[in-house]
Amino acid sequence: MLLDIRHTTRYTYARPAWDSFNELWLHPADDYRQTRLAFELDISPKATVRTRRDQFDNLIHHFHLPGDHSELVVTAASSVVTYPVPTPVEAPATVLPSLRHRFLEYRAHTPREP
Repeated sequence: MLLDIRHTTRYTYARPAWDSFNELWLHPADDYRQTRLAFELDISPKATVRTRRDQFDNLIHHFHLPGDHSELVVTAASSVVTYPVPTPVEAPATVLPSLRHRFLEYRAHTPREP
């Protein structure tokens, strides 16, 4: 199925904001469930956008607005094609230990503090 998605977030401030740091998690994934055909990001006031990937390979956009602004508008427009999600294959519980590395990540113990 072809989907065109438009997401707009608008912030208005009673008094001008400044030195504003922002992160956006609006970039559609491109994986076995969907193919991203297009992505466009519009930010007002204009800003230089940088990107990074998180540990799950999501693309995160971030920007900084150092000057005064009384409104911030972020619009993301995307086109994706989605596919049916395959039915999971049944597996006996005995195979689960061999799959642990794919679904669990080690977290170091953190001491409890009252």
